[in-house]
Amino acid sequence: MEGEYAQLDRYLKKKLWRLADLETRKLLYEACGMSPDDDMRLPVQQVPCDVLAAIDRLWMGYSRKHFGFSVQRKLWYMCKDKYYDKTEAWNQFGSKVGWRVNHLFKQNYWKPHKELDFKLEAPAGHLPHMGDQFGMKTVESFVQQIDYCSSPPIPPGG
Repeated sequence: MEGEYAQLDRYLKKKLWRLADLETRKLLYEACGMSPDDDMRLPVQQVPCDVLAAIDRLWMGYSRKHFGFSVQRKLWYMCKDKYYDKTEAWNQFGSKVGWRVNHLFKQNYWKPHKELDFKLEAPAGHLPHMGDQFGMKTVESFVQQIDYCSSPPIPPGG
């Protein structure tokens, strides 16, 4: 693959999941005219649809549909539809994708990026993570952007 996604393609092809995760974040920031070093939250609603689709396609392809924004979208809706309370839906999503630990020794512990499991054996939807400062609201924003990008265009005058 040539062009702006070549590095992500190489990382994913070699199953270098941590590097692919960081490269994904970099690509999304750059698509919004920002740097991942900026201390600002990524304006997910400004991520161009073609960029989001290309990155998701690469993740889905190399992970055999185990990782990617589409996987996270599906899991988010399963949790959101099951729980009335959005906090509970977020907690369940975090547990399902392996970002949250909730057991006797660690109650409601959200793993920092460095503690994630960068292996294909990680739970479905574990990656991409996008970094510690994003949190669950960013996952929901990505889901909304995917929905927006996949909705049919409104015809003029419609």
